[in-house]
Amino acid sequence: VLFVGTKKQAQETIRGEAERCGMPFITTRWLGGTLTNFRTSRLRLKRLDELDTIAANDNFASYSKKMESQLKREKKKIQRNLEGVRKMEKLPGVMVVIDTKSEVTALKEARKLGIPTICLIDTDGDPEMADIAIPGNDDSMRSIDVVVRELCLAIAEGFQQREAKQMELQAANAANAQNNQGGNTMAGDSGAGGARRSRRSQFRADDASGGADAGGNAGGAVVEPAAKA
Repeated sequence: VLFVGTKKQAQETIRGEAERCGMPFITTRWLGGTLTNFRTSRLRLKRLDELDTIAANDNFASYSKKMESQLKREKKKIQRNLEGVRKMEKLPGVMVVIDTKSEVTALKEARKLGIPTICLIDTDGDPEMADIAIPGNDDSMRSIDVVVRELCLAIAEGFQQREAKQMELQAANAANAQNNQGGNTMAGDSGAGGARRSRRSQFRADDASGGADAGGNAGGAVVEPAAKA
């Protein structure tokens, strides 16, 4: 779930609640193409990782003063605009937006990509821009805090339910695999024993039928002349 709120009233709340539930956010400025040109956004984030590595190794000491200033400026710019979506490896499934008038570009990109949007809309907002509209005062910090906090609680609860279901499925799959393995072993043993028993009984039946046929034929040969006589 991507949280978007670049208004001054929403920045602190969006950042705090999104970080608490582990969701990406944008609070400074929506860069055009953040979603529709997501590959380029990921490249800029990789560049930020490179700059962080350079800063961690020697703090730009191996560069000239001019290059050091340029690299630090570049790092600060990328960090300011894309720090909130640094861990977003794929397009979001849902986008939460505060004030449709301020985030028109973000809503257009979401609609173009088919990403559903949940928007806090005031009386001056256009509900047609949102898939799910939440009526409220998008200029009040308290109103924004209430809505965003409840949404984050719902997200956390959803993750807990998903993890519980995954654990149940894993336990059920392990139990089924163990039962299938035991059943296959028993079936193999019983199949082998049944085959041996069937061969022995077959041999005995063949011997018995062979002996009976021989005795019957002999008896018939002896009785038949006596009957004629």
